[in-house]
Amino acid sequence: MNTSHASTFSLSLIVPMYNEEKNLDMFFSRVLAVLAKLTPDYEILCINDGSPDTTVEKLLEYRQSNAAR
Repeated sequence: MNTSHASTFSLSLIVPMYNEEKNLDMFFSRVLAVLAKLTPDYEILCINDGSPDTTVEKLLEYRQSNAAR
């Protein structure tokens, strides 16, 4: 595996998600505020666990509108 272009982060937050469509805005608002105080070098990995609601669609929308800068 060629890792010469791989990103490394000082903090990785791994979050399982199931039927969280109504909670995502509050989740990101709170977790981003905490992460900003800890380090500017982080990633958030949201694992959709087969939600029948629109969790995955909202996660994809969030990812698109908040791409790494």
